[in-house]
Amino acid sequence: VEHLRATHASAPLRRFGAVLRSGAEASPDFGLSFPTDSIEHFWTHSWRGSGICKTLVLLAQYNLVAAASFSVLAAALGAGLTALDVLPHGPKSSLWSMVFGTATFLVVAVFWRSKKRVFLDKVCIEQSDLEKKQQGVDSIGTYLYHSQKMLVLWDPSYASRLWCIFEMAAFAWAHGEDVAGRIIVRPLVFGAVLPWLFLTSVVSWSLLGVLTSVAEAHTLHTFHRFCIIIATAASMPCVHILRRCGQELQTMMQHLNEFSVTRADCHCCSVGHVDLETGETIPCDRAVIEACIVAWFGSVEEFEAHVHKDLARNFQQSLGRFGMPYSWLVLAKVPVVWSYMDFIAVNLSGGEWTAAGELSLIGLANWLGAIPLSIALMVRISGMFHRRENRLLDAASTFASGILSLLVTDLIWGSLQLIRAFTMAHDIQLAGACVYCCTVGVLTCIVYRKC
Repeated sequence: VEHLRATHASAPLRRFGAVLRSGAEASPDFGLSFPTDSIEHFWTHSWRGSGICKTLVLLAQYNLVAAASFSVLAAALGAGLTALDVLPHGPKSSLWSMVFGTATFLVVAVFWRSKKRVFLDKVCIEQSDLEKKQQGVDSIGTYLYHSQKMLVLWDPSYASRLWCIFEMAAFAWAHGEDVAGRIIVRPLVFGAVLPWLFLTSVVSWSLLGVLTSVAEAHTLHTFHRFCIIIATAASMPCVHILRRCGQELQTMMQHLNEFSVTRADCHCCSVGHVDLETGETIPCDRAVIEACIVAWFGSVEEFEAHVHKDLARNFQQSLGRFGMPYSWLVLAKVPVVWSYMDFIAVNLSGGEWTAAGELSLIGLANWLGAIPLSIALMVRISGMFHRRENRLLDAASTFASGILSLLVTDLIWGSLQLIRAFTMAHDIQLAGACVYCCTVGVLTCIVYRKC
């Protein structure tokens, strides 16, 4: 297809997203793109958004699965060497899986090179030649039509940008009834939330391993329960950010329902149609966009009606119930898996096969169910508190909702203790772990069924 170009997702992320952090100014990044006949992801974003947050979100989007997968393999290696007594360990715990997993996760998360073909305006459209740039802008409809999915890097300025709304609306229009599932919305606040979730998991579960090494046998599960609560409490700052993000997204939905082409911002108009670096006159994007709108939608009024009705609905569906995808929560909490691998390895080393089996089931249930449920509960309860202008009162609202959530989390772990005590008394530990897994699994499916 003439003029159609793409770049590999890893290219704009080199040097920690230097292309994204340098802003919308012209740069020699066109050489990172290549001719193609199809695009897997069309990146739409506002250049007013944080380049660092965009980089972190994109690293998660394209590298998180690989990082988690390889880290689990590395942690399994550490667990195997521990179980075979190749690596030294204490009588009750080890940290080798945590060490192997953490190191591998960080290396892969930063250096993995995704080969997905993506469109980024600054890279795929020539910026230094005004004539070629105009040809690329005129071909934006071709890019949208030949893109399989659209990745929306959302920040509060997104809804005010005419280009952004046009790209999203035109993509939805081009794919018609087949648009469901093609629009992926990733708020930039995820760039702060995900690293914090990962860090708190590493610290809290490493702490569990250290405390277990000095704990009495009958207090081991109490320490498990304690560290789950600590990890959930440490997630409160993330919940506060997500809560504010959720409220901002609700505001955006209102803006979409009230969207007007004449009130939307255009970069060229904001700089007086003059290139800030060269001083040359630049064409008006608003005129180009309005011409595209008339050609695609028939009139500006029809376009605005499409934004109010269809675009707002597609955007809401793409966000899911809690804003953050369930898969991202699970992958960010992969240190839970490494920690349980350490405990399982020590049990296998001592010939405690039943205990190892029980820990395997409970570890999976906590990683895939109990922890995501706790975070979902915190987000849902905190969302019931209206946003307050006073930052202290707003933070207090999140803290109060977090305390309520922790109480429920503690009840979950209390029920685990009751199940475990009953099964140990009747020598059916694995059956009790299975009951716990099934209960947590059903609840997780109910809560995250649309995420």
